Amino acid sequence: METTSAPAPRTSPSPLLRIPSLLTGCTALGLLLLASPAHAVDFYWGSNTTGDTSAAATSWQDATHWFSNAGGTAAAGAAPGSTDKAIFSIDALNGTALIPRIWTDTTIGGLSFKNTQAFNMTGGGANRILNIGSQGVDIASGSASITLGTSAANQNVYVKFSANQTWTNNANNTIRIRNGDAGASNGAGNVVVTMNTAGSGNITSDGGFNDGTGSTFGLIVDSTGTGYVGFGSSAHSGGTTIKRGMLQAGGSSAGTTAINLGDISGSSNATLRINTTSAFTTGLVAVAGNTGVNTLEFSQTSGTYDGNIVLNNALHVAVRQQGASGATINGAISGTGDLIKGQYQNGNSQILTLAGHNTYTGDTVINNGAFTLAETGTLTFSIGANGVNNSVTGTSTGAVIFNGTFSFNLGGANRTDGNEWRIVDTTLANTSFSGTFAVSGFSESSNVWTNGSGFSFDEGTGILSYTASAIPEPAAAATLAGLMMLGLAATRRRRLR
Repeated sequence: METTSAPAPRTSPSPLLRIPSLLTGCTALGLLLLASPAHAVDFYWGSNTTGDTSAAATSWQDATHWFSNAGGTAAAGAAPGSTDKAIFSIDALNGTALIPRIWTDTTIGGLSFKNTQAFNMTGGGANRILNIGSQGVDIASGSASITLGTSAANQNVYVKFSANQTWTNNANNTIRIRNGDAGASNGAGNVVVTMNTAGSGNITSDGGFNDGTGSTFGLIVDSTGTGYVGFGSSAHSGGTTIKRGMLQAGGSSAGTTAINLGDISGSSNATLRINTTSAFTTGLVAVAGNTGVNTLEFSQTSGTYDGNIVLNNALHVAVRQQGASGATINGAISGTGDLIKGQYQNGNSQILTLAGHNTYTGDTVINNGAFTLAETGTLTFSIGANGVNNSVTGTSTGAVIFNGTFSFNLGGANRTDGNEWRIVDTTLANTSFSGTFAVSGFSESSNVWTNGSGFSFDEGTGILSYTASAIPEPAAAATLAGLMMLGLAATRRRRLR
């Protein structure tokens, strides 16, 4: 404690006359102290006894285990508080048996790991909450693996986030939130946690994340390394943004609002990996402005995406080469960006099936593997000036099969005799139209679809064309209209090839 010498005696009219000024000074000092935030202090975990291995002796709340210096020679005299940082770095003292147990619900400003031995934090005798504040979590590059929580009965540790914070894993090992009740602390407001896998190690949660009472949880993945952020099914409502790096979703959802994929002003790659065979329900928005590669990746044998997808930017889709079913997107795809069928990370690519009503006006680019438009699926093509349209194109030699429906938006089409629009690129050599294929509003004869207004689509060439002379005269048009009325009940005609 800081001390001061007594002031030199001086003449005063009367001690009583100085009381108001002393009170005023004390009041001002008190107000200043009240207004000042609590000072954050670094606490280092260790042991003051050789061979100290008992459960009781490793309690987080035991002040004898906390030091104020990294060497473990200066006793802190207390356990860290709600604004302090707990640092685990005294390797000579941090044996596996000396990892702290949380015996009561605990709030800490932040955690820092520099441990070279595996670290497993458990609850002491009951399920406990570890609230982490604005200092977040940082892990040094040489750290060993870290696990917060356990599957052991009555020893769970529920990680809660009490303020906006950042987790940065600079190591090549994983930090794992073992117990599934992770999320925003009750009453914490709108909490956003940024996670950065700066090395090759991951940041994972066995469960997902959830909101607290009077609070919401939001996640930003902003990784500079090669590790990923991963979790199971998540119910948080504060949003998810993958600015750069990878988010691996191991359950059926990644929150209740659509995932934003990409940075509005960045140039880094952003990936959402679907690592489950369950149908994934959360929507996805490929964010406009990002100049990096935005990827939706299916890593399991059979993946299903039921959430809606908005293409404000190009979206690459990679499907793992394993099994025969590939991946299916049942959700509706809208927007103006391209959908690009690329390859999986190991160089292989399996079937991608679109089964929903798709209205995006970008190209469908098939560069790897196979592609199928399911019988329930629709592709929409916006037709403009001569040769101006979105199309199905690419370089893949895999099978491209159309079982569903093409829909041509002809409102902006240039109706000049002889105009043509290539809908399916002939570079996709292995292309076929099945017996369930149809063109909305068109009728078919010998694999050529016409709408009676001069437009025709030829399956053999993949070209939509306009011929003014093909428009029937009024009398013929009336007859044609009568014939069309007879066929109103049939929405799709099946043909045998």
